[in-house]
Amino acid sequence: MLKTLFKTNFAQPLGFTTDKYCCFPTDSSFYESDYEAVMASKSELRLWSHSTWPSDEFTKQENKADLELHEADNRDHSAYGYMLYDSKKQYCYGSLYLNPIETLKNNYDLVEGTPDNLSQLDARIDMWVRPDEPQAHMELTFIIVDWLAETWKIKAGYVLRENMETKKQAYLTANLSEKLVLQHKAEKNLISIYGH
Repeated sequence: MLKTLFKTNFAQPLGFTTDKYCCFPTDSSFYESDYEAVMASKSELRLWSHSTWPSDEFTKQENKADLELHEADNRDHSAYGYMLYDSKKQYCYGSLYLNPIETLKNNYDLVEGTPDNLSQLDARIDMWVRPDEPQAHMELTFIIVDWLAETWKIKAGYVLRENMETKKQAYLTANLSEKLVLQHKAEKNLISIYGH
């Protein structure tokens, strides 16, 4: 278990670049291209966030402010956010987030019959990829799962929310399987945690 993951002395990996894709720490100067991806993914993101975010009236400047919050998370090591782009950093596919497992423990209960192995995980992994890029979703998931295992060397718990079939298929293609089922304490919606 990597106990120092969300500590100020942790050296955050800077991302990866392949022939097709690039992953790098959240940078608010990319707010316009990120905004285009966010607005192309509204339905998916509303499922992902269990909210009405982003609203139809969501603006570029509001998006920039959101990205600045993620930059602050990176700086203080409370969470780690990354942007997913093409290798030339021109086209945004989505985002990747590593959060403390405590964010699950504080907000969710284990569904009866689910083994209590949350404490075996180093980080909660959330990611979204624009729904008009299903092939990129599959490819990026595979790359990210490998990157977190080989570079970060962590035991990751990948979040799957209800009705997100493309993500489920991406996880299965990356050889992940369902490990836990959790229910939100207030809203009662279910999420699954996938892993190796």
